[in-house]
Amino acid sequence: MDFSGNQTPADEVVLINAADTASQLLDDPNEPYQANAFPNLGLLTLGTALRRDFAERGLPHRVTYFDASVTGNDRLLAYLETHAQRLFAICFSIYTANYVASTRIAERVKQLNPRVVAFVGNDGFSAIWQTVLQRRAVYDYGFYGNDVVEGFSRLIVDLAERRVEDLRHYPGLVYRDPVDRARIVRNPEDPEEFHRLPMVDYSLTRGPLDHDALYLAEQRRSMPFLSARGARGVTIEFARGCLKFAGARNDYGVPLNACDFCAINPGSKAMIGATAERSWAIIRNAVEQGYNYFFVTTDELPLTFWPLLNRMADGVPDWYRDLHRDERPRFLCYARADAFKPNKLHRIDLMMDRLNYDTFWIGLEAFSTISLRAMNKGISASRNGSQDMLEHNLGAVEQAAKRGARIGAGLIVTHLGITPDIMETNFEILRQCLTRHARTFAEITVNLLYPNPGSLAFDYLRTPASALQAATRLGLEVDYDHLLSVRDKYAEEDMIDTDELLCDFMRGCCPAISMDQAIDYRRRVMELVNDHGVMLV
Repeated sequence: MDFSGNQTPADEVVLINAADTASQLLDDPNEPYQANAFPNLGLLTLGTALRRDFAERGLPHRVTYFDASVTGNDRLLAYLETHAQRLFAICFSIYTANYVASTRIAERVKQLNPRVVAFVGNDGFSAIWQTVLQRRAVYDYGFYGNDVVEGFSRLIVDLAERRVEDLRHYPGLVYRDPVDRARIVRNPEDPEEFHRLPMVDYSLTRGPLDHDALYLAEQRRSMPFLSARGARGVTIEFARGCLKFAGARNDYGVPLNACDFCAINPGSKAMIGATAERSWAIIRNAVEQGYNYFFVTTDELPLTFWPLLNRMADGVPDWYRDLHRDERPRFLCYARADAFKPNKLHRIDLMMDRLNYDTFWIGLEAFSTISLRAMNKGISASRNGSQDMLEHNLGAVEQAAKRGARIGAGLIVTHLGITPDIMETNFEILRQCLTRHARTFAEITVNLLYPNPGSLAFDYLRTPASALQAATRLGLEVDYDHLLSVRDKYAEEDMIDTDELLCDFMRGCCPAISMDQAIDYRRRVMELVNDHGVMLV
C-alpha cells in the first residue's frame, strides 16, 4: 500500500487500535499479532461523532480509522510517519497487551511532529489512568470509562477551533491540572449520552486501508461456519453492562463480584440499555450498510437485558418482518451458562425463533466446580459457593445442542491455586464434553489466565492479602512471599511486560504448577480441541 501524498495542513485525526505486543511464551513467533474478525466498535462510534461534529462546525478535518490488529503495527507506523506533519491528533484505544506498543508509536509520532495532540482511552487506560498521565508525558489527555463519546468529540473540535476554556466541561476527560501539573483530574462520565450516540458509520473502516476487506477475510479464516452462509459481520451495541458489575467495588474500582479475570471497566453505570425501537434502528443502520451478521457486544445478553429482548420480539418492525427468514440478519452474543438453565430456556428459544440468534459465546472456562469457583463464575457470591458449577456448564452445552444452537467457548486453563490434579480433572471433563457435543462448538479459544489491570486477578498481585484470602476460602494455596515481593511493581508500573506479568502471576498465585506445566497443559487442551474438529481461535 502506497501511503505517499502531498503534505497538507494539520487537519487529520487518526483513531488507533495498535496490535498486541507478541508473547514470547505462548504465541507463534511467525504470527506477530492476532487479527480481529470484527471492527473496533468504540473507535467507530468516536469517529462517527467526530466526523459529524467537524462537519457541523464547518471544519475541514478528516477522521481516519486504523486497526493494526489486521494490518500490523509496521503498516500503521509507516502511515503515521509518512503523514506526521498533517496530523492534528492521534487517539489510542488501549488494553494491557497493546499499551507498550501504543506508547512507543505515540512517542515516535511526537518526535516527528511535537504539535500532535495525543489521546488515550479504553478499559486498559481506565484501570491505570492516574499512573499513565503521571508517567507518560507523551499523552496529553485521556478518557476514562465508557460514556465519553460526546466529551471526546467536543474536546477535539474545540481544540481545533482553539476555543477550550474549561477542561471540567468534558465528561470522562482525564487531564493534568493546569495549575498543579502533578495533579491528575478525572471528570465524571455522562451515562445518559448512551441514548444520544450517533448511528455508526461503518464506512470509516474503508479509509486509507480497506479494513472491511481484511475483517471479512479474517471472518472467513476463523469463522468458517459464517462463510458458508455468505455472512458479512460487524459489531453492534444496543445495551451495555453485566449483572456482575453491580454492587460493591474495591479501592481500585473493580467490581467485587466480577469474574476474577474480567478486566472490563463498567464505568459509572453498571448496566444501561436502549429502547426496543432504537435497538431495531441500530440493527437497520448496519443492514443498510451491507452487513448481515451481528456480533452484539453486550455482556451476558439473555440474563442482563431479557426485558429489552422481550420488547424487541414484541415490536419487530415491518422492514424486518418483510424479509424472507433466510435473508434476515443473524446474531451472535455473549451468554452466561445460567441462561440455559431450565427456568430460563424460554429466553433462548425466543432469541433463536423470533430474533434469529444462532450463536452464543459462553465462558466455559476450566469446567470443574472448584475451578469455576476460583474464577468467581457464580452469578452471585452465594451461588458461587453453593451451586453445582459443573452442571451449570455442561447443562448449557446440552441444551444448546438440543436446540441446534452453536457455541463459541472460552477456556481459561489456569487460575488461582490450580494444581495438577485439578488440571487433569478439567481435561477429562472437557474430553467427555467434546466427545458428546463437538458439533455444537463453532469455535474455542484456549488461554492461560492473564491478570490484566482492572481485574481481580491483577489485584492479587498488588494486594497479596486478597489472594491469600480467596485461596484459603477454597482450600487452595498461593506463594504469599512472592506476591509480597512483586506488590510494589504492579502498584506503580504501567509499561507492563505481559510475559513477565504472566510469570509473576503463575509463581505467586499458582505455586503448585510450573510455567512449563501450564504451557504443556494448554498445548494438550488445544490438541484435544483440534482433534475433535473444533475451530481454534
